Amino acid sequence: MNQSHPVSLPVLLLKAFSTLFGLSYRLGVWLCGVLCLLSVSLYAQDDSLKQVKDPKWLERDSLSTDSLQKVTINTAARRAADTTRPAREESDIETTIDYTAKDSIITNMFDEVVYLYGNAVVVYGDMKIEANVIEIDWRNDLVKARGTPDSTGKMRGTPVFTQQGDVFESQEMTYNFKTKKGLINGVVTQQGEGYIYGAKVKKSPENEMYLSSATYTTCNLSTPHFHIQSRKIKMVPDKAVIAGPFNLFINQKPTPLGFLFGIFPFSETRRSGIIVPVYGEDAARGFFLRQGGYYWSVNDNIAAEFLGELYTNGSWGVDFGTTYRKRYYYDGGARVRYNKRLQQETDLSQTEIQDFWVEWRHSPTPRGNGAFNANVNFGTTSFNANNSFNPMDYVSNNFQSSVSYRYAFGSVANLSLAARTSQNTQSGETNVILPNFNFAVNRFFPFKPRGASPKGWLQNINLSYGVDGVYQVNNTFTSPYPFTVANPRTQADGTPFDPNQRPDFFENFDLVRQNAQVGAVHNIPISTTIKFFKYLQLNPSFNYQEYWYPYRLDYTWVSEQNAVRVDTINQFSRAFNYNLNANFTTRLYGTVLFRDKKRLEGIRHTLVPTIGLSYSPDLSSPSFDFYQNVQVDSTGRVENLSRYLGFIRGFPGGSEAANINYSLNNIFEMKIRPKGDSAAKAEKVPLLENISISGAYNILADSLNFSNINIAARTRLIGLLDVNVNANVDPYMSIGASNTDGTLRPVRVNRLALLENAGLGYINNVSMGVNTNLTPTAFKKKEQEKRQQLQEEALSDPRMRQVLDDPTAYVDFDIPWTLNVSFTYSLNRLPFQEKQEVMTFNFGGNLSLTPTWKLAFSSGYDFVQKDLAFTTIDIIKDLHCWEMRFNWIPFGVRQSYNFDIYIKASILQDLKISRRRSWYDRPIGR
Repeated sequence: MNQSHPVSLPVLLLKAFSTLFGLSYRLGVWLCGVLCLLSVSLYAQDDSLKQVKDPKWLERDSLSTDSLQKVTINTAARRAADTTRPAREESDIETTIDYTAKDSIITNMFDEVVYLYGNAVVVYGDMKIEANVIEIDWRNDLVKARGTPDSTGKMRGTPVFTQQGDVFESQEMTYNFKTKKGLINGVVTQQGEGYIYGAKVKKSPENEMYLSSATYTTCNLSTPHFHIQSRKIKMVPDKAVIAGPFNLFINQKPTPLGFLFGIFPFSETRRSGIIVPVYGEDAARGFFLRQGGYYWSVNDNIAAEFLGELYTNGSWGVDFGTTYRKRYYYDGGARVRYNKRLQQETDLSQTEIQDFWVEWRHSPTPRGNGAFNANVNFGTTSFNANNSFNPMDYVSNNFQSSVSYRYAFGSVANLSLAARTSQNTQSGETNVILPNFNFAVNRFFPFKPRGASPKGWLQNINLSYGVDGVYQVNNTFTSPYPFTVANPRTQADGTPFDPNQRPDFFENFDLVRQNAQVGAVHNIPISTTIKFFKYLQLNPSFNYQEYWYPYRLDYTWVSEQNAVRVDTINQFSRAFNYNLNANFTTRLYGTVLFRDKKRLEGIRHTLVPTIGLSYSPDLSSPSFDFYQNVQVDSTGRVENLSRYLGFIRGFPGGSEAANINYSLNNIFEMKIRPKGDSAAKAEKVPLLENISISGAYNILADSLNFSNINIAARTRLIGLLDVNVNANVDPYMSIGASNTDGTLRPVRVNRLALLENAGLGYINNVSMGVNTNLTPTAFKKKEQEKRQQLQEEALSDPRMRQVLDDPTAYVDFDIPWTLNVSFTYSLNRLPFQEKQEVMTFNFGGNLSLTPTWKLAFSSGYDFVQKDLAFTTIDIIKDLHCWEMRFNWIPFGVRQSYNFDIYIKASILQDLKISRRRSWYDRPIGR
C-alpha cells in the first residue's frame, strides 16, 4: 500500500524558482546565439559593401586567371523556390542569363544584386554585354556596365553591347531585361558603311536607337574628314539613319550646307527606294532629268530598277533593268532601254530617232545534265552613238549575242539549241541565227572491248554522228552569182540593192526576211590509227556529209535581158558529199649541245612533217541533179552551176579532186640552267613556239595544181612580247582581165612564180600582231580577285555595273603600274587591185604617281590614217573617304571632260561636287 506525504510550502516555492531559472537561462543562451550570428552576418555584409565602394579595390589589375567564374541563373525558378520573400509578380525574363567574370563575382542576397569584376560578360538570348565592371540588379531587372580608369586615368574595359549582329561601344550603359530598353552614354557604332556617335542614346524594345548630339560619317578616322551633325538622330538597325535638321562639317568646320531632315538607308539586304535623277542641260535637247527612277527589291533573289529621262525639247527615254540570283542554281540580269530623240534640223523641222538596246546575262551553276546560258547585247545600230554616256561603248563596234541550252545524254550524246546574233554598229551589218540546232553522238569505238584501251587498227576504228541545222537572217544583199541576175531583189521603190549599203535590220525587217536561209548538214566521220615501225603513224579517215534544204535553185537564160533568171523551187531537197583522207606523220629531232657554256645546255629543233592524200568525187554529173548547165552571157558561154549556190550549209563539190596535202611544223627550244645554281635542273625555254607551212597539190587538175601556201608563226619574246604572224602566198602568176567598167581583175595563169624568178609567189595578205601586258606579277592574282569581286557585287548593287562597263571607273592604288601595248599590221591585196592596209599602235595603262595619286591613260595612233585613236586621260586622287577624278577626252567627236569629287561610300554617292561637259552638251557645229 502506498502512502502519501504532505509537501511543505517552502519546498514548492523552491521547485518553481528552479524551473523558471532554467527556462530563462535556456532562452538567454538562445538569444545570445542569434544575436552573435546576426552581428557576424551584418559585419560581413558591411565589409563586402565597403569593398564594392572602395575605388582602390576597383583599380586592382593583378587579377588571377584561376579566379574565372561562370554562373547560369534561371531567375523564375530561383524566385519560385524562395518562400521567405513576399510574393512578386511573375518575371518577364524569357530565358536563362549567363554571366562570367575573370576576377570575381560578389552577390548581395539582401538587395538581390550581383557584381562582376574583370572582363565581365553577360549573355541573355541574342544580347551580349562586355565590360570591366557589370552590376546585375535582379530586383529591378537591370544590368549596368562601365569601364574602370587605369593608372593614367584612361578608361579601360568600356562597355560593348552586341545584339543581332549590331555592335555598340559606349562609356556607360544601363539595360532593362524586362522592358528591353536601354540608356547608353557616349555610344559609337557602325551601321553599314557609316559610323554613328551619340552623347546619350536611348534604346527601344524594337532595337531602335534615339541619339542626342549625334554625328554620322563614313570616314573611319578618329577625327573624320567630314561628318553630318544633328541634335537628334534616329537609327533603325538594318534599315536607315534618320536625321533631324543637320549640317555638313568638313575637317570639323561647319559649312552652309544644311537640310531640315535626311534619310540615309543602309542594309545588308537590298531595299526598295527612289533613285534621285541627274539634272543638267543638253545643247541639242535642252534641260534634262535623267537616270532617275525607282529601285524595287522584290525579294532576296530578285531586284528591279525603273529609270527614265526627260528633256525639254520633247525627247525622252525609259530604262528597265533586273537582277536575279538563286544560290547553287543560276544568276543573271537583264536590261531593256528605249529612247526617242527629237533632233532639230531647221527652225521648222525635227528629226525623230527611235533607238532601243537589250542586254541579258544568265549563268548557271554546273549541275545535272542540262545548262542554259545567255549573253545578249543587241539593239539598233545608232543606240550607242545617240544615247550612251560610256566612252567604251563608242569605241566598240562589234557586239555578239548568244542564248543556248545544252543537254548531255550521259557520255553518249549532246543536244544544243541556240540563238545567236552578230552586229557591227559601224557598218550596219546585222546577222541573226534563230535557231541553231545541233545534235552530236560522241565518238565511240565499235570494235574495242569494253573497259579496255583500243589496240591495233581494227579496235582503233571510231566514228561519230552530228547534225547541225540553222535558220539565218541578215541584211547583207551581196549576190553570190557570177553573172547578171534578171530578177534581183529590190527595195520598196523597185530599185536594186546596193551591195555596199545595208538596209536597217528592224525598219526593213519584212524585206530582210526575204534574205533568210535555212538548212541542215549531217556529218559522219570514221577514222582509225595505224602505226608503222614504231615512229610512223597513218591516220586514214572517211567523211560523209548530207545537206538538207527546203528549196533549191533553177536557172533560166533570158536573152531579152542578157541575164539569168534565178527561181527558187520550194520543195525538200537533199544532196551529199564525201571525201577520203590518209595522213602520214612523225616527229624528227635535232639537238645541238653546248658543254662549255655555263648556263646554256643546248638547243633542240622539233620538226613535225605531215603528208596526206585526200580524194573528193565529182558530183556535178547530171545524174545527181546537184548542178545545172546554163548559159551565162550573150557569147553563149555555158557554166555548170550548183543548185545550192550560196546556201548556208554548203553544197557538193563540182569537180573531182585528189590532193596531196603537206604541212611542216617547227618548234625551237633551248635548255638553260637557273642563274647561280649549276646543280639545278635545266628548264625548257621556247625560242620559236611554232612556225608552220601548209598547202596542197591536186594531181587530177589539168592546171593550177598547187593551192595557196599558208605560213603561220608565233612565239613569245623575252617572256613579255607575244608575236603572231600569218601570210597567204599564191604560187602562180596572174594577168589582168578587163571588166565592163574598164577596171582590171586578176586571172591566175598556169605559170609558177618560182620558175619565173618572181620568188615564192604573190603575197595576197599578211598580218602581224605584237602585244604585251606589263604589270608586277605579284599583283596579277590580286587584280583578278578584285575583278571577280566586282562582278559578284554587281548582282546586288546596280551602281557596280558602271564599274564593269567602264574598267577605268575602278582604280586599285595597291598596283603601282600597268602598261598594255599592242601593234597590229595587216595587208590585203590582189594583183591589179588597190591594196588595203591597216597599221595601228595602241597603248594604255595606269601609273601611281604617289600612294594617293594615280594617272590612267588610253590612246593609240593609226599610221595609215595618220590620226590619233580614241584617247582618254584620267587623273585620280585618293582622299581617304573621298575620291577626286578627272576624266578627259581631249579631241575627236567625243571631246569632253568630267570632274568629280565624291564620297566613296555608296550610301552617300549623291554627296559630290561635279563639273562636266559631255559630247551631248557641246553646241552643234563645235
